[in-house]
Amino acid sequence: MDAKKRRTIRIIIMIVAAIALAVGIAVYILAPDEVEADEVSRGDVTSTIREIGTVICDDPVTIYAPVSGRIRSVCFNVNDSVRSGDVVAEYDMESFEYSLLSASLNVDYHEDGYNALVSENDKNKAAAGSASSNAASLKQQFIDVESGINQIDTDQAERNQYVQATMQGIEAAVANMNTELEIMSKDENVSREALESMKDKISKSRDAMATLPVNGMTSEESAHYNELKMQLELIEKEWTESLSRKAAAEEKIVSEDQIEQLSDSLELAKLEQEKAQTMHDLADSGVISAGAGTVIEKMIDDGAVVEAGAPVMVVQPLTGFKATVSISRFDIDTVSIGQQAVIKLGDNAYEGIVDNIVPVAVYDSSGKPKVRVDVVFADKSVTPTIGIEAEVTIYTGEAKDVLTVSDKSVYTDDEGDYVFAIVNGKVEKRYITRGLSGDGRIEVTSGLSEGEKTIVSAVSEDDLGSRVTEE
Repeated sequence: MDAKKRRTIRIIIMIVAAIALAVGIAVYILAPDEVEADEVSRGDVTSTIREIGTVICDDPVTIYAPVSGRIRSVCFNVNDSVRSGDVVAEYDMESFEYSLLSASLNVDYHEDGYNALVSENDKNKAAAGSASSNAASLKQQFIDVESGINQIDTDQAERNQYVQATMQGIEAAVANMNTELEIMSKDENVSREALESMKDKISKSRDAMATLPVNGMTSEESAHYNELKMQLELIEKEWTESLSRKAAAEEKIVSEDQIEQLSDSLELAKLEQEKAQTMHDLADSGVISAGAGTVIEKMIDDGAVVEAGAPVMVVQPLTGFKATVSISRFDIDTVSIGQQAVIKLGDNAYEGIVDNIVPVAVYDSSGKPKVRVDVVFADKSVTPTIGIEAEVTIYTGEAKDVLTVSDKSVYTDDEGDYVFAIVNGKVEKRYITRGLSGDGRIEVTSGLSEGEKTIVSAVSEDDLGSRVTEE
């Protein structure tokens, strides 16, 4: 009896325990889940992008040899500091001085030859001009004297013609008078006075014939005529000599083409001299550093022969310090030149400015395209160690007094951004339009109202419609 009673009691206890367990399970199943929630509230959102980058500076600068020649000495070694304007290598000047001297002597040679030729040519031109002018003057004198002689000859011919005609007239008149006198002599009626008068006329006519110039010219005229003839001979002689001198001088005159050739040769020699002078001056100045920095590579040693444009050494400038970061395609559209940033190196933070956005993306080690962005130090006196890691925060935007939610509550699918909101104690999926994001908060421009609650703890679409309570 006791055993049976004990079995009954155990069965009752087991039934009660099963009922209690079933009730507990039912209570557990029907009770709402506890979730971590965030209230939609107003606030300020500062949008940032935070990436890890590397400190770099301006690209290394290669210093090149300005001219070809032998290097006498290299003045700096690797790890030495150089300043802008420092002579990093000196030339052996012997060959440059010899080249300059040779070029100068060549200019003197061509200049002397050109000047001598031009001077002699000018003399010959002057002599030819003088002879030509003299010949022209003598020619005119010859023409004038010859004209005088011709005039005398003409006058004399006219005079002789006049004398001849006059003599012929007188002779005819005398002959007529002699005939008339002979007739009168036979006529008894003619008076003696008439005969004497006729004889007197004949005598006067003969006297008139005797006074005519039978030689053509007077002694004075003849002397003048002979003097003109002598002048004409002298003028003709001098005229001929002037023409000969003119021809001789003209034969010595060099053509303009020849003078131009000598002038061109002189100009070429001067150009060579200028080139030699330039090379000399460049070599004398040495190989000069265009900026300050540290020598990181030396390409030549003392005594080396270099060509113009050959690299001499490489200097790493201590300017243009910046932090370079790689930005994903999701964030690059929010980055622009001029945005403020913070560069953190260890425990030190420095203000920065977005200075450059490379227009071509490159693939990172994971095969994702990234865009390089350079952030320069606002303080140009900062000289961090090149190559160290830097944490860069870029401030891409700011929105004040806007609706915000925790970034832990926002999800994204093919249809857009959404949150799981608590509506009447149940889980509801709500699509939203997001704005700026930063410091753990995301701006919501539509889809939520102030005071609503969003779930920030783990939740999925399987929980839609489930009852939940806040922790």
